[in-house]
Amino acid sequence: MAPRLALFFIIVALVGCGESHAPDPDALYPPLITELADMPTDATGTAHTLLTDGGRTLALSNPQPNLLPQTTYRALCGHVAVGADVVELRTCELVPMLRDSTAAPRRADPVRVEAVWRGGEYINMRLASQTQGGEQWWGFRVESVEAIDPLLDSESEAIHPTDTTRPDAPLRYVVSLHHAQLADPAAYTQPLVASIWLGHLHQARRQDSIILTIATPNGLATWPMVY
Repeated sequence: MAPRLALFFIIVALVGCGESHAPDPDALYPPLITELADMPTDATGTAHTLLTDGGRTLALSNPQPNLLPQTTYRALCGHVAVGADVVELRTCELVPMLRDSTAAPRRADPVRVEAVWRGGEYINMRLASQTQGGEQWWGFRVESVEAIDPLLDSESEAIHPTDTTRPDAPLRYVVSLHHAQLADPAAYTQPLVASIWLGHLHQARRQDSIILTIATPNGLATWPMVY
């Protein structure tokens, strides 16, 4: 599988002017849709498509060159439709892919959470980080993996996150946000959109349950979801 990266760049597109009499606003200014997507590149380092969290494959009318070859970028993309499943990419900004920090010393400095949702193969979150532009550490931890008795909906067996075999019963993953504020003062709020790729959850498969926990200023918050 191609490595997964995130990229920040801005694309400015020129929009042609229409006739001045009785313009159709929708025709002159097609709606800009902003959504999370993967953007894979080919052997030449050119991105030709967006793979949205909703499962759509959108061809780019303006392919993006000069990227790393055979790489999947994760980004928040703004695009307008120019045809059936063809879009023009207008904006594209960095979306951090959180790394597995289970082996690191535990840090759970609180952060405000605006939204958490599962989209495609990702857990996505929109956070309101407090910063002065300094360095912070972000990641996730796999706190536990348990086999679930489907009849009793209770834990029947603890599974080590790196076991090479798994029972037939569904598994329950408890995942936490790893966040270290470090020496970065909480001077102002900076929005942060980040994703956890579900492929990082060892042996996870459809119908497994996932509980995400995040330390917030108001205490520990949890979000249950199903893979």
